[in-house]
Amino acid sequence: MDVRQHNQDIAEALAILTPQYPDGSCLVMSITNRDRNSTAGHVCEVSVAQAAKLTVELTHRIATPDEQAAFKARCANEQKRIEAAELKRAGQSLRIIR
Repeated sequence: MDVRQHNQDIAEALAILTPQYPDGSCLVMSITNRDRNSTAGHVCEVSVAQAAKLTVELTHRIATPDEQAAFKARCANEQKRIEAAELKRAGQSLRIIR
């Protein structure tokens, strides 16, 4: 592998991703790549620079809008669970009244 070409590919991917994700981070989904020993199906939030590198190296792809929504919903639910556990540990309770 030519290192210069690899770095150029990452720079090109970064140039494409940066305007799409102005906050500097995006969600990526892992894909199977036996050469890199990566498994499919894991979503994580990374910097745009890291996303460019991961997509060029074919270990991840940018998560779809549905995958992004599901990831954010799981994170929100986990945050609520953690907050409720902390309140319970502190001897307080949380009631949601509708």
